[in-house]
Amino acid sequence: MSKKTFLSRMYFSSTLSKMLCDKKSLQALFCTYGSVMDYEKGCVETDEDNLNITIVADTEDGVSARHRAVNSMVDYANEDLTLAAEKQQEMEDCFLGEKAGDFCKADDVMFVVYMGLNGFEATVQFLNFLRINYPQACIITLTCDCNINYKEAATRMLQKTNVVNASFVTGDCGGAVVMREMINDLIEVWSNKS
Repeated sequence: MSKKTFLSRMYFSSTLSKMLCDKKSLQALFCTYGSVMDYEKGCVETDEDNLNITIVADTEDGVSARHRAVNSMVDYANEDLTLAAEKQQEMEDCFLGEKAGDFCKADDVMFVVYMGLNGFEATVQFLNFLRINYPQACIITLTCDCNINYKEAATRMLQKTNVVNASFVTGDCGGAVVMREMINDLIEVWSNKS
């Protein structure tokens, strides 16, 4: 029986329930070079004991401002690709500079990483970095369905080599709405697990 590469968002809660059943504490990091709807980057107030969620993201205003600058250039396609890679690098630098120490010390770590089309290759490199440096971590990816065949081949390899534990797909480009729902699901599953 072949395993699906991508799961739909509706399976996220049930997947979380299985992943978290034996966890006493959790450090969760949501990584995106876009934004998460209704949440600011930084620590999320969960009101749950032993559940710490941090968002490493760019703000919607930052995204819009950078896209306006890119639009004024002649070679838009190449600049857009460069922009996404730069934003991915900024997000990684922020994580490495501000949060890596906290996550190194935690036994139970979860990363939820958005993989957009333009920053896809940079994100694959970041996922490999995470797996090497956080072998105990649960790594989950979210991607939109743009150019799904290309993404599926790369994601299948990430699963086959045990770089990622689960991958989800959405029709929401940028993943801002779905990441919000995933954070809310994580908080709800954590509060109901005892």
